[in-house]
Amino acid sequence: MNVLIVDDEKVQIETLRRGLRSKGHSVFSALSAEEAMVRLEEKSSEIDFVITDYLLDGDDGLSLLRKIREKYGKLPVIMMTAYGEKKVLIDALRNGCNGFLEKPFTLDDLSAELARVQMSVIQNTPSYRIEEILPYLVHQVNNPLNAIMASAYLAMNKPYEKDALKVYMEHIISAINSIKDINKKIGLLSRPAEEYLEKVDLYALVESCARMFDELLVLKGVSFEGVEAAEGEYFVKGNAFELEQVFKNLILNAIDSMDGCVKKVLGISLGPGDEAGLAKAVIRDTGSGIGQENLDKIFNQYFTTKEQGTGLGLHVVKSIVEKHRGRVSVESALNRGTDFSVVLPLAEPG
Repeated sequence: MNVLIVDDEKVQIETLRRGLRSKGHSVFSALSAEEAMVRLEEKSSEIDFVITDYLLDGDDGLSLLRKIREKYGKLPVIMMTAYGEKKVLIDALRNGCNGFLEKPFTLDDLSAELARVQMSVIQNTPSYRIEEILPYLVHQVNNPLNAIMASAYLAMNKPYEKDALKVYMEHIISAINSIKDINKKIGLLSRPAEEYLEKVDLYALVESCARMFDELLVLKGVSFEGVEAAEGEYFVKGNAFELEQVFKNLILNAIDSMDGCVKKVLGISLGPGDEAGLAKAVIRDTGSGIGQENLDKIFNQYFTTKEQGTGLGLHVVKSIVEKHRGRVSVESALNRGTDFSVVLPLAEPG
């Protein structure tokens, strides 16, 4: 393949050039968005891919992406970004970016992303489904990051308590592993669900999700007595990774909703649903509640009442639950707290 690399750092261009050539690709290069458009004008019939950095001298990579879409239609574009540039990812997805490479990345990462995008183009399907992947990019890494932040803060305040420090470090490592797991599994999200369904112990999964936020609960002064489960076993058939995202989002929302409240109690219960063959998990908080005028909107994509919110978390919660043939509902009133209920079909015995 013929690849156009756009980066304002010559060293980075040469590194990528050597790596791509070692894999059998031909490489063109440009030091700016303006130069890239000139190269495309000269070699448009030859260039198969564009790999551009987001930060460039002059117009940035996003501006270049828009110009490519206007003039060259569906020419595949992969964007290189720094960690944390989530808004860039969102804007790039909206403008038809085909793939991403988060710095630092390896030659294997680059080759894998090129292959993934190439396969997507061959199959004539979008390389990312924005409504599926975007919420994960924004939210799912943030959940373990909140846990890391809380553990680190508590560790700083107890520097001489070795036992406590060991626990905090273990939780930090666990959260980091969660991020790694997300990065590995994010590529599976576009695959049909039946390819990776498994029998999931719902109690163990919900308990694990709650314990991820132990330090955050302490930091925010929230009382939590553990998951209350009615007698019985609660196994569901589903994708454990996706179901984790449901409960992590709901639990973190519950914790955040109690900021500034005098009474801060998180409650989680698990039991049979209202009909046979169903399991029901309820996440309760004593937070600020949701006004009646917003109850019908909270699952809408991009709807949020939070100053720094994206309106993605509850939308993806609903999408995942419905994908698992379940349903999610909410009961709330201003200054009276909120109950989120998740109902899922139980797995067949055996």
